[in-house]
Amino acid sequence: MSLTITTSFQTLPPPLGNEYVSQASITLDSSYAAGGIALTPAQLGQKVSCSFGLVNLRTAAGSGTIVNGVLDCSTPTAPKLKLNTATGEIAAASNSGAIVDVICWGQ
Repeated sequence: MSLTITTSFQTLPPPLGNEYVSQASITLDSSYAAGGIALTPAQLGQKVSCSFGLVNLRTAAGSGTIVNGVLDCSTPTAPKLKLNTATGEIAAASNSGAIVDVICWGQ
């Protein structure tokens, strides 16, 4: 099974210049790896890189309930989606089918 990702994006008004904001809805599968899901800027609706992101849980599924998430943009061309339960990082198959929304700023 692979992740299902749908995106939409728009340019931010000046003075932010060439920055874009995009929204990606990601339906999780059993591919979650320790350290997060490796994504590309294109999967998040960006052309080159991601500089900042916000994560919001839309629906929960499985036995491990996601309580928070972060888009790690420390490598702007290879962002990672990191998700946690109340006790730590989610397990691979425990949240299959959950949907998270990621809002990403970048170029």
